[in-house]
Amino acid sequence: MALALLSIGGNMNYAYIEIGMIEIPSEIALCIGITGCTIHCKGCHSPFLHDPDYGSPLTEEVYLDTLKKYKNKCTCICFMGGEWYQEELIKYLQIAKDEGFLTALYTGQNWVAYDIMEWLDFIKVGPYIESLGGLADRTTNQRFYYRHNGELLDYTSQFWR
Repeated sequence: MALALLSIGGNMNYAYIEIGMIEIPSEIALCIGITGCTIHCKGCHSPFLHDPDYGSPLTEEVYLDTLKKYKNKCTCICFMGGEWYQEELIKYLQIAKDEGFLTALYTGQNWVAYDIMEWLDFIKVGPYIESLGGLADRTTNQRFYYRHNGELLDYTSQFWR
């Protein structure tokens, strides 16, 4: 199937697009850091993502060119935030699924809207709490789920050191 252009509005910006090897177990992920996060967790490892004006616009042209470039190099598209741009995020997740990619979202929220969730294969939820650590710590409050055959499987332990 050829990549189709969709009309995607809004001003969703991204700070980076890079390959990640540890964000999604057993997958090579293309991670897209979306700016405008309003959570501002103390000790956040990506505070530059708080500013919605930081980065460059994630236009449909940029997104489609990126998917085409990484089609045979990555297996999953992982949005690092972006749920605050729900409509645009859903459209981008749909495009990724149509192109055969798995999809993922890292959010500091405790959960996301069903309309987003239905397009995800993986989701990391929960704010970063310094005293509890991140996904690699057994004490973390964060959870990583894999959606398989309609069930959510907790894969958090796959990150533990």
